[in-house]
Amino acid sequence: MGAPSSSANVADSSDVLIDPASGAAMRVKAPSPQILMNNGLVLCALNRHEEAIESFDRAIKQKSKYPEAHNNRGVVLDAIGRREEALASYRQALAVKPDFVDALVNCGNVLVQLNRHDEALTLYERALKFRPKAAGLFYNRANCLKSTGRVAEAIADYDRAIALHPDFAEAHCNRGVAFLMLNQLDQALACYDRTLEVRPNHIEALYNRGHA
Repeated sequence: MGAPSSSANVADSSDVLIDPASGAAMRVKAPSPQILMNNGLVLCALNRHEEAIESFDRAIKQKSKYPEAHNNRGVVLDAIGRREEALASYRQALAVKPDFVDALVNCGNVLVQLNRHDEALTLYERALKFRPKAAGLFYNRANCLKSTGRVAEAIADYDRAIALHPDFAEAHCNRGVAFLMLNQLDQALACYDRTLEVRPNHIEALYNRGHA
C-alpha cells in the first residue's frame, strides 16, 4: 500500500525511530541526542547492533560530550566482538566523565578480554574509589588478580565481595577455584558446597566439585 503524499513530505524532515514501548517504527522530527541514544538502546535490545551504533553515532555527532552515548556505543561494539573499538568508546566516555563507574568497569572488562590485566586492575581500583561497597567490583578485580597469578589477593577480594553479598554464587565458586590453585582442597570444596547451597544447579561448581 502506498503512503499518502503528505506522509512522504513528512518523511523528508523526520526520522524513523523505534518506539521503546511497542517496538514499532515511529516518526520523530529532529530527534534530540537523548532520543537518539534511547533509540540505540532499543535497537541493541532487538539485536540490531549496526543500527544501534549508527543511532549512538548520531547522538554523539549532535552532542560530542555525551558520556552515556559513548559508553553504550562501547557496549554494543563489545557485544559484536569489536573490542578495540569498544575500548576507544569507553575511553571517550571517561575523557568526558572520569568518574563514570559504568565506563570504568566496562573498559576494565574489555581490557581483561584483551589480556591487558594490569590496565584493567587500574580501572577497577578507580571504580572502587567511587563505589567502595560494590560487590561486583571486588569480584571483577578478584578474577583479574587470579588471572595474573595473584591468587591470595584474589581470595581477599572474593571475601570482600561475599561480605557485601553473602549469596554471591559466582564469587563463592571462583573463590573455590582460587583455593584449588593453591592446592587447598578442603577450602575449595567448602566453597563449592556453599555455591551449591546458594544455587543448586550451578554447573561449574557441580563440575569442579566432582573433579576436585
